Amino acid sequence: MTRFAVFADVHANLPALQGALAEVRRLGVDGILFLGDSIAIGPHPAECLGLLLAQQDLVAVLGNHDAWLAHGLPQPRPEWMSVGEVEHQEWTHSRISNAQWAAVKAWPFEMSLDVEGVHLYLSHYALAEGGHDWQWLGRTPTVDHFDAAYERTVGTASVCLFGHDHMQRDTQGRARYINPGALGCNDAARANFGVLSCQAGAIRYEHLSVSYDDTSVLTDYERLRVPERDFLRRTFHGGR
Repeated sequence: MTRFAVFADVHANLPALQGALAEVRRLGVDGILFLGDSIAIGPHPAECLGLLLAQQDLVAVLGNHDAWLAHGLPQPRPEWMSVGEVEHQEWTHSRISNAQWAAVKAWPFEMSLDVEGVHLYLSHYALAEGGHDWQWLGRTPTVDHFDAAYERTVGTASVCLFGHDHMQRDTQGRARYINPGALGCNDAARANFGVLSCQAGAIRYEHLSVSYDDTSVLTDYERLRVPERDFLRRTFHGGR
């Protein structure tokens, strides 16, 4: 049997990542599947990237925030990206070292893995045509939405692992669609992740979460004068 921790949407929340990693190491896993968005929103982008990259068993794909670091912000600025978000992204990017940038730039947009007879497909979300952007499936996508969105890219995968919308999900369509939920952006100080076990062509998946002390996240928004901090705390941390 091969067991993976499944992480998505760390979003520069260092104590959430530390708490999740401590728990998965206690549980014992063979690897970590990271589904993108290591940075932005939170106040600890370089620290989170450094901790993720230090995991020798990490397998990672790009999220949209990672891609904006690695390949640049969309140009010209799209209507949905506010001036404040651009300022926040530029602040985030300024914290990242050249070595960290190079490591993230090497992450792919998607990946397929064959593990003990199970075909896994990893991406941050359903990719748009061209493979360098993500589709918008609405706020409450159904399994039919996922079947249609993944039809082109998923191939013969039996399990699709993704993040992006921050919602825990485990549903069966043409494939089994699993989202561990956001690790670093939740109304309460709990870090969501999952554990996926593969054996003899079958899988077992469990949603998990751990509590953590979010004091440093909330104080560092102010201490570091993070752009858009009031909006980010209200939107992604339940106003804490």
